Amino acid sequence: MGRNNFLARSRSGRLVVPLVVVLVLGLGGILTIAALQSGDDDASAAANQPSPSTGPSAEASPVVPDQDVPEVLVLDTVGTELVSGMWVGFDHDLTGAISAGVEYWSTYSANLDPDRGEALGAAIFSESMLADLDTEGLRAKALDSRESIGVPAEGEVPEGIDLNVAFSNYQTYGYEADRVNLLLLGEATVYTDDGLPQTSPVLNPLVMVWESGDWKIDGFPFGELDYQSLLADPGSLEATELGWSRLTR
Repeated sequence: MGRNNFLARSRSGRLVVPLVVVLVLGLGGILTIAALQSGDDDASAAANQPSPSTGPSAEASPVVPDQDVPEVLVLDTVGTELVSGMWVGFDHDLTGAISAGVEYWSTYSANLDPDRGEALGAAIFSESMLADLDTEGLRAKALDSRESIGVPAEGEVPEGIDLNVAFSNYQTYGYEADRVNLLLLGEATVYTDDGLPQTSPVLNPLVMVWESGDWKIDGFPFGELDYQSLLADPGSLEATELGWSRLTR
């Protein structure tokens, strides 16, 4: 599908946003690799194919993390404007790109409101991605998240049920003034009505680009990384040994 081949089209014809390596703990306690799409097997398979070699989102990137980045990076906790409770408008530098990635994906991936998801998606994705995404595609992540934690697609989320995503480590794989290949490590916590939260590590690749005066997400997979081998408990000694740098606020 052109430059954003990681976008998959479901059988219904709508575009949805797959995420190649989201590792989540399902309600049955099984660690799985899931695609951010609406249950279409063909789309899921397509989403896990290697990225094409054309287009900015598929530019070659190193297979080892950059060494010239801060071991502990202090995130910018606010931008210049709030969009549906999410900050946008981060500084045009490496810290700004990483801060935007953390803010955008922790908010968008944990959101359970499809209407809000549409507004968030319109704010965080690049023009090229938005050209490939329709309204249903922007709303799909919230619907998929609801399904994954056992919440019906329509109606209010039952009291006591929630999803939270927090990132505490990062790596970069090639960065320049207007583009950062960013990898985030953190935890997803599912709160259920039985009062027992379930937490699992999550690992998310994001291609961040500077566009129209702000950072945008321009893609997900990059390079030929073995993402699963980089999975570790956030903040652990193992994470440090795997080259993860820390995020703090």
